Amino acid sequence: MLISGAGGENTIIEIVERICGAADGRVAVGFGDDAALIRMREDLLTIVTTDALVEGTHFRLDLTDAYSLGWKSAAVNLSDVAAMGGSPTWCFVSIAVPDIEIDFIEELYRGISDAVERFGGHVIGGDTNRSKDRIFINVVQIGEVESAYALLRKGARAGDRVLVTGWLGESFFGFRMLAEYGRQAAEERYPVLAARHLRPEPRMLEARAAAETGAVHAMMDISDGLALDLVKMCRAGGCGARIEAARLPVSDSLKEAAEAEGEDAVIAAAAGGEDYELLMAVDAADVERVAREISRAAGTQVSDIGEFTSDEGVFLVKEDGSTAELKPGWQHF
Repeated sequence: MLISGAGGENTIIEIVERICGAADGRVAVGFGDDAALIRMREDLLTIVTTDALVEGTHFRLDLTDAYSLGWKSAAVNLSDVAAMGGSPTWCFVSIAVPDIEIDFIEELYRGISDAVERFGGHVIGGDTNRSKDRIFINVVQIGEVESAYALLRKGARAGDRVLVTGWLGESFFGFRMLAEYGRQAAEERYPVLAARHLRPEPRMLEARAAAETGAVHAMMDISDGLALDLVKMCRAGGCGARIEAARLPVSDSLKEAAEAEGEDAVIAAAAGGEDYELLMAVDAADVERVAREISRAAGTQVSDIGEFTSDEGVFLVKEDGSTAELKPGWQHF
């Protein structure tokens, strides 16, 4: 049976977890979250996360440049550190490349280093290999978080409000436009959307501010799209959710682009991936305080888009009042 028919990425994770077994007591969180948490002291946890980017699957060289590719390779890992409420420390980068121009490698690492150092980390090692015909990049990002501030995707409760930072759907639509028109034309027509896809901004300050309120029950980053990542949070918390289409944060840039292209901006916001915004579960009484602290720390808006429920499933309440199951966007298999 092929991976796609056996349950996709989730089945692979289950196999690895079953074979590798339980770790010792120093591992506070292993499989099943944005990153692992390892207890180094009673009051301090080390964060470890890793992500791989493969040419032809995660990026196309005709739609990006070496610096942007490096930046994004680091940013997706930094976003995982943010989602745990922590700060980045050390970074390890491994690449496999064909015999390409050395200037490309220099710009790739410049992008990685700039992203990591912007948020207080540093690249200190890695590995290099030659590949036959495509580029492979793997980043391991280390971070740390005080035990009192560590946040997991598990913890949402029925009655909690569903909060998200920033705008949703811009990266997804930016990729669509890059793929359809090519980079130059897409950046001329839709510069904001293209930039959001090529150089995402991890919500490090926002996550830290949220964690320090002590009022966030669960948090994760939105990498695979709201529809899929909200399902993950609900499964971890044993609950469901109802999202209101009218409350989804859709930017003017996305609205104008979607109208011009004859697309639905709400669908892009609900199902599109690679936003790298924060998804949070917060008690209704604490929503205003959490939003205020995030805005104070980073100037980023926070939107209350719905409610966690005791019923299973994740549903979208449309503006006409009808309800539909929220369908996932990006999946690996």
